[in-house]
Amino acid sequence: MPAYPGAARAQGIEGEVVLRAIVDQDGAVERNIVVVQSIPQLDQAAIQALRQWRFEPGRDAADHPVRVLIEVPLRFRLR
Repeated sequence: MPAYPGAARAQGIEGEVVLRAIVDQDGAVERNIVVVQSIPQLDQAAIQALRQWRFEPGRDAADHPVRVLIEVPLRFRLR
């Protein structure tokens, strides 16, 4: 889960950040992450969280691992 930025928490900012990234053949998220849907106060926390995630790599028809493009929504809600 992403860490909720203190300033955003204090301002009561909630919402969804959508990120686009490439998952490599080892299941790691590649460095270049694009913000598709932005909440400026939350974008960096979302990017930092996604960089830590690991995925099962995509596979081609011959069952070889391949790079894949993903879109990930990250929701920030105050409780």
